[in-house]
Amino acid sequence: MTDKRVGIITFHHPYNCGSMLQAFALQRVIERLGYEAEIIDFSNAGQKQLYSVTQPNNSVKNILKNIILFPYPRLQSKCNT
Repeated sequence: MTDKRVGIITFHHPYNCGSMLQAFALQRVIERLGYEAEIIDFSNAGQKQLYSVTQPNNSVKNILKNIILFPYPRLQSKCNT
């Protein structure tokens, strides 16, 4: 273990692989520079809501979207994890 440590704070848990690959690539580059790198997966309520399948019922658009997705509980549970 080195005394040169770097924490990478990122939100790399959305529903695409690009953000995870970018976080991994950055970690590898930092390690090749001689540092110990650790990824810290940051998340808050706003970001979870942004990537959520269902939306709050605060507009006609969101209500319609929730109604359309209602018959597909498997999709909702898969995307909200």
